[in-house]
Amino acid sequence: MARKSRRRTAEAEPPAERRRRAVLYARLSAADNGLAAGDSLEVQVALLRGYLDGHRDRLEEAAVFRDNGVSGVHFRRPGFQGMMAYLRQGKGDCVVVKDLSRLGRDWVETCALLEEVFPALGVEVRPVNEGGE
Repeated sequence: MARKSRRRTAEAEPPAERRRRAVLYARLSAADNGLAAGDSLEVQVALLRGYLDGHRDRLEEAAVFRDNGVSGVHFRRPGFQGMMAYLRQGKGDCVVVKDLSRLGRDWVETCALLEEVFPALGVEVRPVNEGGE
C-alpha cells in the first residue's frame, strides 16, 4: 500500500461572487411635473443609483423601469409590466426600489410578489429606505 503524502496542497480559492444584475424601479402616483425638487421620478432614480454606488462590489445596474402618474393599487402599469417581463427573461436578479409601496399598494398582491413570484424567479428585492438588505 502506497504512503499518502502529508504535504498540504494549496486549497482552491472560492470562486468570486458575481455581481447581481440590479433592476431599478421607480413609481409616482401623481404625474411628475419634471421638477428636480421633492419626490420626482428622477429623484427616486437618483436615490436608487446612490444605493448602487455604495454596493458596486455586489450590484451592477441592468435596467431602469419607471411608472409616472400611475397608481400602485393595480399592477397593470407599463413600467412594472416591462420590469416583470425583463425579470422573467432572466436579465435581472435583484430589484431595487425606494420602498415596498413603490412595488404596489395592494399588500396582498405585493406580499405574493415578495414571497412567491420573485423567489421563483431567483430575484431578491432591496427596498432602500427600509434597510435595503
